[in-house]
Amino acid sequence: TLRHPKCVLQKLSLENCQLTQACCKELSSALIVNQRLTHLCLAKNDLGDGGVKILCEGLRYPECQL
Repeated sequence: TLRHPKCVLQKLSLENCQLTQACCKELSSALIVNQRLTHLCLAKNDLGDGGVKILCEGLRYPECQL
């Protein structure tokens, strides 16, 4: 998973995966601890304003490299 300390994933495309605001909390919490992910594509998903706000919370942490 993205939270595993040995995760080496650098690029992740979740384009057009039918993600919604409900998925964002889990993804945001993974972004907080993942130090290797540098590219994330979430295009063509219905995250809504609330989902984007949740993701931004994870992006604020210095560990996040996005």
